[in-house]
Amino acid sequence: MNMVSFRYTLFSAILAFCLWGGWALHVNYALDPIYGLRAGLVQGSMSFIFTILMIHLLAFIYRHSPKKIRSFLPPILTVCCTGTLLYIVHTLVHTPDVLKTIAPPIAVALNFCWFTNSKFSVSESEKNERRYPTT
Repeated sequence: MNMVSFRYTLFSAILAFCLWGGWALHVNYALDPIYGLRAGLVQGSMSFIFTILMIHLLAFIYRHSPKKIRSFLPPILTVCCTGTLLYIVHTLVHTPDVLKTIAPPIAVALNFCWFTNSKFSVSESEKNERRYPTT
């Protein structure tokens, strides 16, 4: 069951790479240009990959959650998982300012997940409407 389009997923991932890779470079460059560049590439790459993974993880959790908690559980679980991984990877690559590097992407990721999760809900409603018309 494809809950969002490939185009939506790819565009979101490319945008995440550019935005958050650039942010990590900006935040860390003044502290150490080499580590700043490394942080930018790591954050950009992880943002690209995690955006794609987040959409799939959201869809999986959404499909397997009881209807009463579908509106909030998938985004929260998804961001907790990806945020923890971001912290671990940046710590491993010695990013100079890990918290400044990952705080904005995590905040935006939560909003992105809420939005994408709401698209799932709308998509599911439209699908049910076509399946069981109310006329």
